[in-house]
Parts: sequence; C-alpha cells; structure tokens
Amino acid sequence: MTASGYSGIDRVRAWACDAAPGLEEVEEAVRQSSVQWSFLRPGAFMSNALQWATAIRSDGVVRAPFGEVVMAPVDARDLASAAACLLIDPDVHAGQTYPITGPHLLTAHEQVEILQGVLGRPLRFEDVPEATAREQMGRFVPSEVVEALFTLMRDAREHPDGALHTVERITGGTARTFAEWARDHIDAFR
Repeated sequence: MTASGYSGIDRVRAWACDAAPGLEEVEEAVRQSSVQWSFLRPGAFMSNALQWATAIRSDGVVRAPFGEVVMAPVDARDLASAAACLLIDPDVHAGQTYPITGPHLLTAHEQVEILQGVLGRPLRFEDVPEATAREQMGRFVPSEVVEALFTLMRDAREHPDGALHTVERITGGTARTFAEWARDHIDAFR
C-alpha cells in the first residue's frame, strides 16, 4: 500500500509481448485476483529509432527490416504521463486495459524522412531482407524474442493498427509527434 492508500497493480506491457509465451497467463491471474488493476499496452516506441543513431551519424543510412510496416510509435514520456494518471486516480481506471499509441501512423521510411528534416542533411532507409535480419538478430537475441518480433511485424504488415487517442483521453494532453520527439533527441543523431 502506498501513502495514498492505493494497493493495486498497474502494469505496462508492450504489444510485442502478445506473441511471447506466458504473459497472457500472468495478466489473467491478475484479473482474477482481488487486487485492483489496470494495464497500459504501448505499441512501438519512438525511442526505438535510437538504434539507428550510430548508422545515421556514420553514413546516413538506416538498414533494417520491415521498413514498410505502418505503426504509431509513442513517446515514452506520454506513456509515463498516462501511467501517472492511472496511479493518481486508480478508481477511475480500475479494471481497464489501455492500448497506447502515438498520434500518427508512420513507417520506418517515414521516420527516417522526419529525422532527415530535423537534422537538415540527407538520410536514407535500406530494407534488409527478413532472413538476413533474423540471422543477425539471432546472434544476440534469444530465438523466442526474435520469433515474437517477426510475428508481430508480419501481423502489423497484414493488419495494421490505427493511431489511437488514448494518451489524450487518459491525460487530457496532446500526445507528442515523432517530429517533436526527434527535435528533443536530435543530439543522439548528430
């Protein structure tokens, strides 16, 4: 129990975890418990673009798979604001599961174009074949995680989700755009 008297569970779980074994069972156990709960489920994070920073600094070319997949990345600060609202007013959000996205649908190609505009220099995106990406990732990441990621991305390609306005509904504020995030983090790409 906290100083405010709240003794519930608020959990953040990325959509990518839907493909990971065992996590649904954990959430179901929480739902069946007597504890007050709410869940936040962010999709892609804007900060995932930071993995491109070294390549952008060195040669201005982002090489990655799934460049055409449409997602609505969320700024982690917006997710944190939504989580704070759940903690501040838990009774309003009790028993709710909130998918969280950013305000706009973007491909990785479009994110690179936005970064190019913010940096003011040419950048480009090169699609890496899935087999190559799978082999490269498999050297550093457990196979279950690689498979979950590829399943998520294939599903997103075939059935793209929309941009939701959950951040606005929960916080009353406007979710940040990728361009705003890029301007705030531009030093990582210089």
